[in-house]
Order: sequence, then C-alpha cells, then structure tokens
Amino acid sequence: MKTIKRKTLLYKSNVEFEDYALNHVEGCTHNCKYPCYARLMKKKTEKEWIDIAIVENAIKLLDEEIKSLKDKIKQVHLCFSTDLFMYKQPEVINLSLQIIKKLSDNNIKVKTLTKGEIPSDKIVEIENSRLLKVEDDLFATREDNVINEYGITITSLNENYRVRYEPDTAPFELRIRSLKELSDNKLYTYVYCEPFSPAMTSIVEFKKLLNEIKFIKKIYFGSWQYNEKFSNKSTYKEYINYLVDFCKDNNIEVKLKKEIAYLRYDSKGI
Repeated sequence: MKTIKRKTLLYKSNVEFEDYALNHVEGCTHNCKYPCYARLMKKKTEKEWIDIAIVENAIKLLDEEIKSLKDKIKQVHLCFSTDLFMYKQPEVINLSLQIIKKLSDNNIKVKTLTKGEIPSDKIVEIENSRLLKVEDDLFATREDNVINEYGITITSLNENYRVRYEPDTAPFELRIRSLKELSDNKLYTYVYCEPFSPAMTSIVEFKKLLNEIKFIKKIYFGSWQYNEKFSNKSTYKEYINYLVDFCKDNNIEVKLKKEIAYLRYDSKGI
C-alpha cells in the first residue's frame, strides 16, 4: 500500500455536531457513487481516490499534537475524508486501532463512523484495557474515563441500493452485526442515516431499518442533497415524524441535520 507523510494530523472541524477530527489515510476504497465531497475537494478522479495512501507518520504526529492540544479537545472524530474501517483493508484498520488506543489512553474521547465492518473484538479489547487501568488506580472511577462513541452509516437494508451506490462497502448486515456486538458489550453506539432519500427507501423499509438498530443510543438523520428528484424536502415529513416517535419510545437521542430539522413536529415532547 502507498504511504504519504503529513505535517499535521489533528484539526478543528467545522462540521455540524463535531469538534476535532483527523484523517490518517488519503482516499477511500468504498467507491461511493453519490458525490464524495472529500474527493471533489481534493480534485481527484474516482480511480485516483480509491488508490489509497496511509499516512506513515500518523502515530508520531499524534504523539506530538496530543501534548499541545489535549486541553482543547472535547472529542476526535474518525474520519471525515476517509473511512477508518475500510472494508477488507487490514492495514488501514490496524492503524485506526492504534490511533483509537492512543487517544483513549490519553483520555481523549473518540468518535468513529464507518461504512465498513467494525472490528468489534479489537474495540472491546481496547475499551476493557481502559477499565483495567481505572481499576488499578485507587483514586480513579470508571466515570473518569471518557465515553467513546462508535457508529455506522446506514440508510437502507436493501443490498441492491448498497451495490449501486456504495459498491465496495461492507454489507448492511455486517455493519449492524458488528455495531450490535459493541452495544452488547455496553459500549456507546450510534447511527448516521445520511444521505437518506424517501425516493429510494419506502416508509415500510425505513421502519424495518429502525427496528434493526433500536439498540443504539443516538441517531443522526440527514437528507439526500445531490439532485432535486431525490431530495424533495416535503417527502421527508412522514419519515421524520415516525423517527421522532420511534426514538422517544426506544430512548434514542435524535439529531436532525439542520436542512430538515424544521420539518419535525413535537408529538411526544422531543
């Protein structure tokens, strides 16, 4: 796999709901067919973007930057312009796990998001090692540890949709299963349901999807914004209202992206 060097790694994000972030790989093998803002900003072709390169000095940079930024960081998001658990990319996954451990060992909150399969066994190992450190400290409590958040992006259960728009990502079933394994180990899990389009997912399918992920703690919901046919905002109302009620009933926090938040009604006081 190709490697590159960078001068910096951590940066302050302007993305809604987020704080600091890092991208330790350039490019992404998932080959999504809706517009990828990261690829477009880098002015890369699809062929160039899927030819990924690892940041070979990522851990060295992280060590240096943690020292200077630790007191400023509320959380670090992995990742906005790549995927930390790229499907079937072990070198990327191994580096990602090193980064998660490094940040966690410094008690810096980590928030991950993937269209791949989460290596749940490795994540549980990292989290358990953090608890052991707390238990070895006579003056510490488990509450002294920050609570990391682990998420997947999923907008459908329809594999035909995935093959068409996200052809080299992990199958939806694997994404959900790996996230559920973290939840079963009492870790904080969430879902990004974006980019979502009612034109591609019926309300019946949407209800099935929510039932499959009702173990999560939080869901972000955002619209498809790439063309008028699939992004007519008036078609979202039924979905948003059902989502709000469903999450209220299942004790799930809802985060609606600002472009559709105005469509919500507060039927149950959310």
